[in-house]
Amino acid sequence: MAVSRAFVTTHTRNTQHQPVEWGVVRRWPDALQNATFSQPVSRTPYWLANGNPLANYPWQNQPDATLPESAEVVVIGAGFTGGALAYHWAKALSTEKQMVVLEMDDPASGASGRNAGEGKSLKPNVTFSTSTIFMRRFGTHLHFGSDETRIPDRQIGRNQPSRFITKYLIGELHRVCGWFPLRVTHEWSGTVGFTYDEYPIVGLMDGQRQFIIAGMSGSGSAVSFNAARCICNRILGNTSESDDYPEAYFSPTRLLSPESHCWPEVEREG
Repeated sequence: MAVSRAFVTTHTRNTQHQPVEWGVVRRWPDALQNATFSQPVSRTPYWLANGNPLANYPWQNQPDATLPESAEVVVIGAGFTGGALAYHWAKALSTEKQMVVLEMDDPASGASGRNAGEGKSLKPNVTFSTSTIFMRRFGTHLHFGSDETRIPDRQIGRNQPSRFITKYLIGELHRVCGWFPLRVTHEWSGTVGFTYDEYPIVGLMDGQRQFIIAGMSGSGSAVSFNAARCICNRILGNTSESDDYPEAYFSPTRLLSPESHCWPEVEREG
């Protein structure tokens, strides 16, 4: 199951917190009186506004580069998960055994590059959220987002932000923080994979050599990094660290073949 999330970056002309007049700010449609929109509003996340530093890697700087004929491990996808796998593999083995990470586009060109911005350290910053909106302030800019709209699997990867959601979020922002002028500069959306039980999928797909990390269910940054560590340890036979993804709860067989899956034992009182 996939959902589409909307994200917005704005530039504030007055970042001083204003007193909240609740009788006024609850009328959220009026919030647009203090908002303007760039022409056009960019659909590129602000951290990629100046281009992807890893675009066409490694051929951008090494036109004659070639893929190795063999490798110990091949990873499909160079987003958060692919990068995390490469990191943990290199940390554990240095150059003893080679891992190759393949990507059909540029690194972080999919959902990893159009996320909520939690993968980038922004200082000074203030982060907070409510039941309908999450926000981050950095300097004179605000980054905020919301919504989880279910979409067909064939639309995974789409970038179709909703201006209605943007306007609603501006109203919520003013409801929480008070009135101030702002200008919308970037809008984008990214698709997030959810499983039906909202547990990520981490483990062997074929019982032998094909591993999968997917279905982060809204916690991609944390799951990709930690699950990549656990998968690298499993491949290498390293048992010195904890494995946080036991098969009973996270194996893909619970979804692919529930009748043969080894489910955890249920403890019953009395």
